[in-house]
Amino acid sequence: MQHLIIHWQDEEMTVTSANILMTVILLAPAISGCASDNWTKTDTKYEIAFQVINAADAYTTSRIRHTYGVEEMNPITRAIVGSQPNETDVALLFITYGISHYVIATVLPAKWRRFYQVGTTLYSASLVIENCNLGLCP
Repeated sequence: MQHLIIHWQDEEMTVTSANILMTVILLAPAISGCASDNWTKTDTKYEIAFQVINAADAYTTSRIRHTYGVEEMNPITRAIVGSQPNETDVALLFITYGISHYVIATVLPAKWRRFYQVGTTLYSASLVIENCNLGLCP
């Protein structure tokens, strides 16, 4: 498993995708009730759209290791799982992305929630398209 090394005030901290996932899971109940607006059916539809695209991104990212000449290029993902990520690290990372996305969406006011959900879905869809262009789609 690749590690993200964070240097802060001459201290070194190693962060794995499992650490991130556990943090998000533990914090989710504490902050999920902070939204000032009610969650709507439209919010649910947008969230489902993101989660489907997130799963597609996870799948294509998991195929990088098995595709000659292709490396992970997203600097955040690469810092956590490396340039040739294994399936377990990819699964943990994208589960973390999915949970984090939902938690963030629930705490945003409705006005900003829509921008966040649509923007992140479109960005993630562009990554999936790029991955497919690299030969990572079936």
